[in-house]
Amino acid sequence: MNEASELLNILEQNYTWNSKEYARNRSRFISGYTKWYKQSRAVIRDLIPDRYNRFQSLFSTNKRSGINEYTYTVQDYIHGIHLENESRNYTDEVTSRRLKEQMEILRSAFSRIDEFSFDLEKFVRINPIYPDQTSFKENNKNTILEIELGEEHYNSLKVEMNSTFRLGMFISTFLLSRKLIENLLVDILRLIFPPTSDENISLYFDIKNQSFKDLDILSETFAKKKKELPFKASVVDEILIALERMKYEDKPTSHSGIIIPERQDILSYRIEETVEMLLSMKQILREKASF
Repeated sequence: MNEASELLNILEQNYTWNSKEYARNRSRFISGYTKWYKQSRAVIRDLIPDRYNRFQSLFSTNKRSGINEYTYTVQDYIHGIHLENESRNYTDEVTSRRLKEQMEILRSAFSRIDEFSFDLEKFVRINPIYPDQTSFKENNKNTILEIELGEEHYNSLKVEMNSTFRLGMFISTFLLSRKLIENLLVDILRLIFPPTSDENISLYFDIKNQSFKDLDILSETFAKKKKELPFKASVVDEILIALERMKYEDKPTSHSGIIIPERQDILSYRIEETVEMLLSMKQILREKASF
């Protein structure tokens, strides 16, 4: 919990810093919180799943009609969204309350294991750069996606992905996962570059062949348009790392572009985390468009 205490201190000490110090420490908070949240979320998902939705909703939520003191999330703070008619640092106070509640939820998870003092980073592996490390209870997972996707056709796709994963049909799981991520990328690019011109449309749609572009091409577009995307560079980089690992491996010596994956290969793609990040991006864009 030391990491979380340091993050909380940053939020609660904002009044002691000048604007330059505040900006630097705010960046420290965002970087540290992103890592802490992902690790803590996995612990809570496995140890106290009944508190998982609440923990997650303190970070981001799709269930609100507007942003106020009661619906404000840590993700809003990270993206620099401020409450109207309030001072800018008031959002630090609101965010600190969200973080305190998340810390209490994590403490309740600790109470369910024998050893209180342990290394959170060793307990759960989050960073997709280290595919050889596994998260707690990861090997016992019977589903590849547990999160709510919000739209009926996406939830139908989720059902099929989970079914193929349980049955050991890992090529099907891989292809369906790519298709889901492709669709989410198209949704995001279409919100940023609306289909009002051929130039925009061609970013995600093959006009000549009348079909949407595949994941490999879309990920290249995401990388090329990185500076035009309304998200922090670190967030986009994390998405790009995940997309890179799901590309087809075309080699002159390979039988085909698809290598038959094993169960552990599918888990190493961190599909749920990638989908969740893309859903959060999509939600933020929709909320901005509604204002």
